[in-house]
Amino acid sequence: MLCYSNRVATRMSLGRLRDALGDCVKAATIDPNFLKVQLRAANCYLDLGEVEDASKYFKRCLPLGSDICVDRNIAVEASDGLQKAQKVSVCMNRCAELMQRSTSNDAETALEVIAEALTLSSFSEKLLEMKANALFVLWRYDEVIQLCDQTLGSAKKNSPPMEASALERSLDGSEILENYYFRLWRCRLIFKSYIHLGRLEEGIAFLEEQQDKESVTNRTFRNGSKALESLIPLAGTVCELLRHKAAGNEAFQAGWHAEAVEHYTPALSCNVAPRPFAAVCFCNRAAAYKASGQITDAIADCSLAIALDGNYLKANPPNPRTFPFILLGNKIDVDGGNSRVVSEKKAKDWCASKGNIPYFETSAKEDYNVDAAFLCIPKTALANEREQDMFA
Repeated sequence: MLCYSNRVATRMSLGRLRDALGDCVKAATIDPNFLKVQLRAANCYLDLGEVEDASKYFKRCLPLGSDICVDRNIAVEASDGLQKAQKVSVCMNRCAELMQRSTSNDAETALEVIAEALTLSSFSEKLLEMKANALFVLWRYDEVIQLCDQTLGSAKKNSPPMEASALERSLDGSEILENYYFRLWRCRLIFKSYIHLGRLEEGIAFLEEQQDKESVTNRTFRNGSKALESLIPLAGTVCELLRHKAAGNEAFQAGWHAEAVEHYTPALSCNVAPRPFAAVCFCNRAAAYKASGQITDAIADCSLAIALDGNYLKANPPNPRTFPFILLGNKIDVDGGNSRVVSEKKAKDWCASKGNIPYFETSAKEDYNVDAAFLCIPKTALANEREQDMFA
């Protein structure tokens, strides 16, 4: 009994709480009145965030919940633990209410509440899942991936054990999925985070890797592609987006620029396409338009790429200092030019001092020189831009 109890303490220090609980059961079977092991079981459940079981075991160690003489130190620790369990329960309920609204402010508040609760129940799957969801609501996708990766190992160690007979009974895989939920919710959020980051290839590769890791999980599904789609319905759409992009890239590299445009367009028409991925497709289609001589369409796609992802360098000028800006002097039709503030000579001298920036005097009202001015930008910019610098 004492050896089991001591091994419980060792396993708790190693974060192997389920194994520790198994030893608690064995020790309690030998001596049901050995309260120290009951207290350790309560602390295991508290660390796991399973507050109902934690409260039940803490109460067993209190004088009112036991018919035996209770050591004062055990009673004090049990009373303190019971308060902690109740506090975690309140935090969980509060977070559940906040996350139902899923607003940014509620998610921020939920993260504060979760952080407090995790100091008491650091291995709680429920709290970790709520934290990951709150980070996701706040678009902190890299942190979602990091949290899921860092906690997967401990979650696997502390997942509820599943009897071999359950595998034989559960023909539909429902019990299997329940026992592997710790992996499934992480897969779902990591995959969706990769998608929102525009890293679609990494997302699909991640799902395939996770599917291969657990032979039990593999038996739940019928085949590889179906597994992805049944785990996350979005996976099928993502694969289709990647196929469109790959086909467009292949056509572009083969010199079939019109066909490349036809492949990129369906990917851009999909409402599911994340902004970073759409920015790449717009830029790739711009390269195809440019190669086909459709300069205006190429510039429009580059502008859309920049609007979707301002940090996407291939759609931006590689060197803003040398980018061919122009200077416009508009409304030259007003008063026949008599009310102008800057003379034509002064404007041209200023342009010359800035590296011979093209200067156009225009009239939007009379539609004078407007087209020539704006076509000057794409023609000059694209003439200096290499195709491979735009294509990705």
